[in-house]
Amino acid sequence: MINVAGSLTIEVEEVEEDIKVEEEGGQKEEQVIQGSEFSLEEDGWRSLGDGYRQYEALFIYFGDDFEISFQVTCRGGHVTRSPYRIDGAVTIIEDNITVAYAGSGNDDDDWNAFH
Repeated sequence: MINVAGSLTIEVEEVEEDIKVEEEGGQKEEQVIQGSEFSLEEDGWRSLGDGYRQYEALFIYFGDDFEISFQVTCRGGHVTRSPYRIDGAVTIIEDNITVAYAGSGNDDDDWNAFH
């Protein structure tokens, strides 16, 4: 129901035996993660009361020594992406990720996403 497009450019610090290589001269690797590489881990509709619902989805990218995740919420015609949660030695260099509601095929759900 959510399309993730664009890319995220990151810098990853290589970690060796729990010691940052950077302390010994350091190595950092730049990587580009495509939006399509984020996997949908959880999604569903949440009731807000009075007949209103919003769609929520959690996306995660699993790197070798790190994870990057974000949540997307759709309600009232607005698609909102939360800040990234990063587990590991990663710095975001450039963020070109875009998210869009793609519809569910269910008229009631799509009405809730846009009203």
